[in-house]
Amino acid sequence: MNDPNFFSPEFFYAHLGIIVIFGFLFGSFLNVCIYRIPAGLSIVLPGSHCYSCGTPISWYDNIPLLSYLILRGRCRYCNSSFSIRYFLIELMTGLFFGLTFYYFRYTLASLVYIVFICLLIVATFTDFDHWIIPDGVSLYGALFGLAAAALAGFYPRGFIVSNIWPLYGAAAWKPFLNALSGAAAGALLLYAIGAIGTFAFQKEAMGFGDVKLFLLIGSMLGVINCIYVLMIASFIGSIVGIPMFILAKISDRKKKSASPDALPECSQENPREEPDREEIIIQRLLSASKGKGGNAAASPGLHHIPFGPYIALAAIIVLFWGEKIHNYLFGIY
Repeated sequence: MNDPNFFSPEFFYAHLGIIVIFGFLFGSFLNVCIYRIPAGLSIVLPGSHCYSCGTPISWYDNIPLLSYLILRGRCRYCNSSFSIRYFLIELMTGLFFGLTFYYFRYTLASLVYIVFICLLIVATFTDFDHWIIPDGVSLYGALFGLAAAALAGFYPRGFIVSNIWPLYGAAAWKPFLNALSGAAAGALLLYAIGAIGTFAFQKEAMGFGDVKLFLLIGSMLGVINCIYVLMIASFIGSIVGIPMFILAKISDRKKKSASPDALPECSQENPREEPDREEIIIQRLLSASKGKGGNAAASPGLHHIPFGPYIALAAIIVLFWGEKIHNYLFGIY
């Protein structure tokens, strides 16, 4: 009997460890994308460098996770600090790579959903930082999802759109139509909710970046899972957003009571005009709605709550546990 080679599934946990390490490496690249894409910069050139002193970062100072710990989050040359978020994104990406491989195993779906999660990570943090979700993430991501669904017709194992409502069965064309209907239904659902909210409150209630993000999610997860994503995102948003909204109200009252000449709430034209430290923290937590076409929000302010990060988190939850959620809701055991 021949001994199994290293590429045998018997070495699954060794493969899992390699995938996690590769995820750490790719997380470093995602940090570059998050910083450079909204700024319109190349994600390839120039190489990694300190944004304070401009010194290129050597390879031994650019090892995911380890370099941050060894240098204690500071530049070797100018001693300026790096945000711990770089470390956390690298860690998170590696763990998600591992979870995806663990869940979907040796399938084409594993690779596709790894790309999906990377897109969601970029969307989350660009939305948090700049109140935008780049079209390169949502629209091109949706095209990637449709292309993957077309391949799923021939390699269906692991693909969610291969066996989901409305089109069940083994026909090769069904996964693509499930993905197409999911993208359309997801975007239309969110657009309709936004339109109703805009009519009811007489101001923009939903950024168009969120609508386009649902094109991506629908192409990957299908129609029914878009509904679950929206439900979970709304639930998470209410848990996080309501306390933040109350915090912002308290902050406003403190400013008004402290001085009649206190700075007004951030204006539409310049939402960050001379904010104090407390206001900056709240802005980071609350952020703002997205504008159209991946541009900055039309009306950011303290009382706007970003929906993109909640959508992304909900999509990841549904990716791994959507079937269990569906079975629980419909009493299928």
